Amino acid sequence: MVTPLSLIKPLWVYLKESRVEMRKVNWPSRKDLVRLTAAVIIASAFVAVILGGADYAFNRIVIAVLTRFKQ
Repeated sequence: MVTPLSLIKPLWVYLKESRVEMRKVNWPSRKDLVRLTAAVIIASAFVAVILGGADYAFNRIVIAVLTRFKQ
């Protein structure tokens, strides 16, 4: 039979072990965090522009082909 204590104990052990592991993490400095965040935003914007341009070009090609065959 499952008791509330049998459910809580493994959760408590997991949380304690997680806390120990989180103390071992080598967190980046604020300067590194800002620099890396900016790099991710710039890279994401660059990829968005490339994909947006490709989408626009393919859309124009499909419209041109469909209107050509429609006539």
